[in-house]
Amino acid sequence: MTNLLDIQNISYSINSEKILRNVSLKIQSKMMYQFIGGNGAGKTTLLKIILEIMPPSKGRIFKHQSFSKKYIGHKIPLKNYLTLDENLKIYLNNFSETKLIDTLKKLNLYDKRDTKFSSLSYGQQRKAALIPIFIETHEMFLLDEPFSGLDNAHIEIIKKEMINLVSHGKTVIFTSHIPAEFECETLRL
Repeated sequence: MTNLLDIQNISYSINSEKILRNVSLKIQSKMMYQFIGGNGAGKTTLLKIILEIMPPSKGRIFKHQSFSKKYIGHKIPLKNYLTLDENLKIYLNNFSETKLIDTLKKLNLYDKRDTKFSSLSYGQQRKAALIPIFIETHEMFLLDEPFSGLDNAHIEIIKKEMINLVSHGKTVIFTSHIPAEFECETLRL
């Protein structure tokens, strides 16, 4: 394992309300991390600070090396007026068509390729947003509430893929309100 990030005493405030207080953590390659906490605990905020989308109020993050990363937020970035297939052609990077077809079948979305995104259920939309974890080759995946809106069968499929990513040398950081039922480092916020 290699150190990727050193998160040191990160704090974040909005006006006078403290969202994060002195959070410290080492992020290593080939590991899975869960940020757990209730609504408003700062899980998404910490992901955005790691991604350098927003600066911390206090503290810093040391990046030990450069690495590719993919962020999949809890807000679905796909366009309602496009079909699933049209969305995926825009949304995905560097993928094999064969792997995409296999993933669509695994997620029960293959027959929905020509369906307008707005006509898909929330769970189907959520699964579509998570497709990159199956086919893109980043060194780190940051997933904000990846199990939200999924049925139990598809939660298991996503969990298995997250574990598979780590077994193939990737780093996975995800947020949740519920403790993971698999091995990962947990940071309670």
